Order: sequence, then C-alpha cells, then structure tokens
Amino acid sequence: MAYPDALIYQFGSDGVTLVDYKSTEHFKITRDFLSNPKRMLDMLFEDE
Repeated sequence: MAYPDALIYQFGSDGVTLVDYKSTEHFKITRDFLSNPKRMLDMLFEDE
C-alpha cells in the first residue's frame, strides 16, 4: 500500500473510491498500535 504513487481504492457502502494511504483503516490501526501498544492490547483483550 505504501508503494510510491500507488493508487488505493476503497470498497464501501458508497461504492469504490480512491483514498490516500494515510486515510486507510489499515494505516490508522497500525499507527495507533505503534503509538501506544499497551492501550491497543488492553482493548483487544478486555473482558466483554
């Protein structure tokens, strides 16, 4: 996804759209995890 000048398409309820790399869910989740891994792991393993 981070290939220079790559075109990234997102499939959603509004159809197919062209999105910026930093707008993808994958990028946001990875960024959040790397920023605060303990918080993310706590969220993943919290009791329901």
